[in-house]
Amino acid sequence: MTQPTLKSYRAGFTLIELLVVIAIIAILIGLLLPAVQKVREAAARMQCSNNLKQIGIAMHNYEGATGKLPPGLPIFYRAFSPLAMLSPYLEQDNTYKLINFNRSPVPTTIPPPPDDGSANDPPAMTRVKIFHCPSDKEAIPGSRYAGTNYVGCTGTGLVNQGWLADADGVFRQERAYKIVDISDGSSNTVAFSETIKGGGPAASSDVCEYYKQVPLAFFPPYLTTGGCDSSTTWIGTRGERWTAGRYGDQLYNHFFTPNSASPDCINTVGGAGWTAARSRHTGGVNILLCDGSVRFVQNSVALNVWRAASTIMGGEVPGNF
Repeated sequence: MTQPTLKSYRAGFTLIELLVVIAIIAILIGLLLPAVQKVREAAARMQCSNNLKQIGIAMHNYEGATGKLPPGLPIFYRAFSPLAMLSPYLEQDNTYKLINFNRSPVPTTIPPPPDDGSANDPPAMTRVKIFHCPSDKEAIPGSRYAGTNYVGCTGTGLVNQGWLADADGVFRQERAYKIVDISDGSSNTVAFSETIKGGGPAASSDVCEYYKQVPLAFFPPYLTTGGCDSSTTWIGTRGERWTAGRYGDQLYNHFFTPNSASPDCINTVGGAGWTAARSRHTGGVNILLCDGSVRFVQNSVALNVWRAASTIMGGEVPGNF
């Protein structure tokens, strides 16, 4: 008589077990994603810091070659930016050769004859990798210009409403300083910080990407609090032309603390403004000091300390920032 054979059966997952496994995987993903995002942001912030470091080296090489730092802009109707002057010292000789210094980098009617700025569109449309923070978007929506995330400091913005010809920072209209002119100390004075690229043509009151614009005034006061508060004109081209030395493009000041909730206010030619350093980094912005060092400044920095760090010969002691 034959014995019955034992059949083996493969055990399967029950629906409950499968759901438990899926839940565990979802929890693990939920725990890992923030960590991955933090690592990516840390890497982006480090790259941003390195970009500023390279600009600092270029700034000192420029002074070594010319005997002075670049001006905020050489002349009002030839408003070329510090980055435009520094570009050959950042291994951007070919881009530098595209710049026509006999023409304006932006449209202007001052002085006659008018200049539509088109002669300097080619360099402004050329993307220079070192001018971009990886934490921000690639470009301004709808703009044909390459843009930048790095802006030169003109000072406090307190003198004649930030009028560039009266700026108290290292980058001033028609004035080129030497490092030895910085009596407050090069390690206490900000040269560059960050800006966020604009949001483009869509109307918005998002102060990160848009700033308020007010009409041009040729005599003080160039801006007024009431005029800025009442303005309904929002401009989304922040940081559009890296070649242009004016507020809204490649200059800023310390009137507001970093990433201020108050909107920047700039006149129509970018010659006067109350602006803030802004970034996509959590909690603050990177700054480049005049001695070439880079540090991260928290949004919570005291306004008086922040402003003291922006002047070259104000006699202040900035303290910790």
